[in-house]
Formats: sequence, structure tokens, C-alpha cells
Amino acid sequence: MGKVENSIKVRVDSISGDIVECSQIASNLHVRAKNIGHKFMLDIGQIILLKYVKTPVYTGYVVHDDLSYEVNAEVLEAYHIISNEKMYTSLILYNPETKKRLHSLVDNNNRLFNDDTITIIKGDIVKLKINNGDILRISTIDVGEK
Repeated sequence: MGKVENSIKVRVDSISGDIVECSQIASNLHVRAKNIGHKFMLDIGQIILLKYVKTPVYTGYVVHDDLSYEVNAEVLEAYHIISNEKMYTSLILYNPETKKRLHSLVDNNNRLFNDDTITIIKGDIVKLKINNGDILRISTIDVGEK
């Protein structure tokens, strides 16, 4: 791409086409970047790495790394809790890649649940998008996808 000047870690605030509005983690400074080249699939709230580039075509920040990965995990325990007229899901998941367990307690209206299926039960295999050590997105896997 060109000479790389510097990089910063930011949280995604909004996405509009290939323009990503972000806040720097260290200072909360608002930054605008382009998601070009790799065309990362980004989510609001995701932590990403931006690099400042100077090229004949573009000078500014670009998304360099989405700092995330996806893994299929088994649901070891799933509890649905209703409190103050809201439903929450408490999940204990087993990550076969790290051989560790993860816990997640989320409001069922939370952005973690991208699809229409918000009921997850013990034994389900789910796809997790993990970003910066946190679960960013949970989606169920059709039997044929395993």
C-alpha cells in the first residue's frame, strides 16, 4: 500500500459503506478510517487496529486488522433468566481450539445475537466471533455446517 506511518487501536462506533467511525481506546479521540483492501466484516463495538498510510491515491487511516477470529464452540450449559421483563442467556461454552471454557451472560436483545434464533440450549454448536478476548457475536450453526 505505501509507507506505514503509525497504528492505533480503536473501537468501532459506526459503519457506513467503507467508512468506519471509531474512538481511540487510549484517548477516546474520534477517528475516521476506510475499510479497503481486506474488506473486514466489522461490528459496532469491535476493537480494531488502524494504520495511517500515505499513497498517491489516499492518505489517512485504513483498517489494518480486525483483531478477531471465529471458532465453533459447544454449549455446555445454557440458562435463560427473566429479570425485570427482560430475558438473559447465560452460556458456558467449550472452545475446542484453546481447550478452555468461556462464560457469557447477555441480554437476548443484545447485538451478540445476530440471527433470529435467540434460544440456545445445552449441546448446541455455535459459531463465536471473538474479538480482543471477548465474545463479539454468537450464531447458531445448521447441522450441515459442522
